[in-house]
Amino acid sequence: MISAWTWLAAQRQRIGTIGIGHTLNYAQIVLFDYLLYPAVIVWLGPLFGGGVMTILSATLCYLLIVLYYRSGRDWLGLEMVRSFRDGPSPVNRLLRWSHAIMKLGQIPALIFLSVRFDPFITVIYLRDGDPWRSGLSRRDWAVFWTSVVISNLYWIGALSFLIEITRWLLQRLI
Repeated sequence: MISAWTWLAAQRQRIGTIGIGHTLNYAQIVLFDYLLYPAVIVWLGPLFGGGVMTILSATLCYLLIVLYYRSGRDWLGLEMVRSFRDGPSPVNRLLRWSHAIMKLGQIPALIFLSVRFDPFITVIYLRDGDPWRSGLSRRDWAVFWTSVVISNLYWIGALSFLIEITRWLLQRLI
């Protein structure tokens, strides 16, 4: 039996790559989703601002997909997580719920991943066949554009709701 320390030493580079990948992806999410997106929605409104941000979101996610595949490295650990959907149900309640959704099929997984994450993560996770093949297949493009629409409609709706609630509260307080 292999000890935890031996396994950790053997996986050191992979763990570091995934750690850096998640850190950079989280920074991108904070800057884009939590700073830029709400600012544009407040400034330009949900329709025009949402349209602008949908175009920017699609562009950014596509560039991240290209970067991910050109790097040739699984810097988010998604290839490892893909085995999650075929494995046993986890103990954690939230992970068990997510696992159950993933096992329902491609469409529930597409909706769940699009709302929870973004088109970049959704396409990488739902890709069939060799994950490192070059280019996106017709199916991958369908997943990408469907995810762009779902994720941006969800985010525009959620932000618009929060912005209106904030405006309403500020009017009542001021």
